Amino acid sequence: MAQAEKPSRPAQILETSLHLFNEKGVHDVSAHDVARTLGISPGNLTYHYKKKNDIVNGLVDELEQAVEGALGGAPELSATMRDHAEATLAILSVFWRYRFFFNNLSYVIAKDESLKARYMRIRAMSIDMIKDGMEALPVDGPLLQVNTEEQRQLVAENLWYVWLSHLRLYLIETDADGVNETDYYRFAASHMYAYLEPYYRESIREGFMEFLEQALAS
Repeated sequence: MAQAEKPSRPAQILETSLHLFNEKGVHDVSAHDVARTLGISPGNLTYHYKKKNDIVNGLVDELEQAVEGALGGAPELSATMRDHAEATLAILSVFWRYRFFFNNLSYVIAKDESLKARYMRIRAMSIDMIKDGMEALPVDGPLLQVNTEEQRQLVAENLWYVWLSHLRLYLIETDADGVNETDYYRFAASHMYAYLEPYYRESIREGFMEFLEQALAS
């Protein structure tokens, strides 16, 4: 059996940094911490990433692609409730994986003004993709149609804020020893559904959380 190809050094640096940033926060992790954890020299690290901020930007590159993939890969809005539950998990998994960025947003923006522009671009892309989905809602689909551009804009913006705030609130309100990915999904998805519930047709409102639990278990 062929061995899996070893990740490149830049990929290893990004993955190690992501783990440390998520665990300790960007402000408490230095480039030397990343090198020491990876078992390489600081010079080896700076050959690929000159500064810690270059690592952050590399991770934001991944984040932007992941958000686009999660939203663009969502099922047709005429799909089943299970598909909606799985689509919910897809975007929440991106927020969880790159939680360091959203949870330390004020810090990273203060350190690099260009990261604010990148955050705003990711936000705008997400809102536009949500709006595109709402505009394509079938008449007899599981979600009620949102009829005006103004309302679609507000619903899409609020959904982005729900994702952002629930990640941060979960991390703030949960004891550090109790933080885990599955509980975050359950916490965020239940609140997200509570926000969207009026837009689901009555005949299929039942069962979303049951489908979510099945998706979490699979």
